[in-house]
Amino acid sequence: MLPPTIASISASGGGFSFLHPQGNLSFSILIPERFFITTQTVTVTMLDETTIQTDPKIQGSSAEAQIAGPIFAIEATSQTFNGSATLFLPYRSAKSKRGDETYEFRIYYFDDLNDIWILSQKSVDDKNALTVSTNTRHFSLWTVISTKRSPLQAVDAMPTPVDWRLALYIGFPCLGLLIVLFVARLIHAKHKHLQNSRYEF
Repeated sequence: MLPPTIASISASGGGFSFLHPQGNLSFSILIPERFFITTQTVTVTMLDETTIQTDPKIQGSSAEAQIAGPIFAIEATSQTFNGSATLFLPYRSAKSKRGDETYEFRIYYFDDLNDIWILSQKSVDDKNALTVSTNTRHFSLWTVISTKRSPLQAVDAMPTPVDWRLALYIGFPCLGLLIVLFVARLIHAKHKHLQNSRYEF
């Protein structure tokens, strides 16, 4: 466990970020104006996910569920919040190859009463930054969990391939029609020009 990061956030809002010692995992929190009524202390402690030896128990489908990044314990001196704070949590890239939609990465928070990870419904995965963002009205334990998509979900998530044979089948007749119309327009213009030339004499 790393030393906690502590910051004072006033009613004007604010936020802070920090890097994992390896330098490739960053955490950010953005707190809007009036989220706190008065200045509060926010503490974030980063926990190494490798300390958890078993697969996480998560809400809903848990197909090959794995904790994909550090776990963040977020606390504030006040538990009275107005609005939503925005979290940006990192994950490791072993399963996040570009264009590979086999796995999805979403943010979960830990429900200690039921000993289960609960999905944050507004998770947004940024595959370039290797972070997932979400909005929250409460603080607790947060992390990114990867789950394997079903074959149908993986197909739906992938871009629809272009059937080039169909494109050519449709495209060539359209192109031919455009050429015919263009040639007909040229012939019409030339014919009109010849008629005008006769009247000039």
